[in-house]
Amino acid sequence: MVRVQPKNPLDVLILFKGEKIRGKLADISSNGVGVFVLSAFTMNPGVIKKNEQVQISTRLPGEKGVVNEVRLAGTILYVNPDKGSFRLGINTIPEAYAKNVVTQFVALRKAEINLELLALYEKFYRMRSDNTANVP
Repeated sequence: MVRVQPKNPLDVLILFKGEKIRGKLADISSNGVGVFVLSAFTMNPGVIKKNEQVQISTRLPGEKGVVNEVRLAGTILYVNPDKGSFRLGINTIPEAYAKNVVTQFVALRKAEINLELLALYEKFYRMRSDNTANVP
């Protein structure tokens, strides 16, 4: 599966046993989500554990500037400490609408990343060409 990081931070709301936990999207694929959370774990570590069922809500940029709200049901795969926060790995099985939104976001982000890589390659290629052209 292709997994991408968002270009800009995206808010995530995790609903869990009547609790709401806010986080930031670390990465996303068609069958999983990585989320950084802080608040729930600084006050009460271990609130969410492996194999817990959760609902995730986030807004993903789509084509032509459209922002799509998406809700995903998921299962916690892991809860790992990560530089002062915690990273949750969540396995998701999206319904048709959510799957389309996520797939579109992943494809758009992948295309952006490919363009960024191409621009870097061309920049370094030009720098290398300029340096070799100046060699006597």
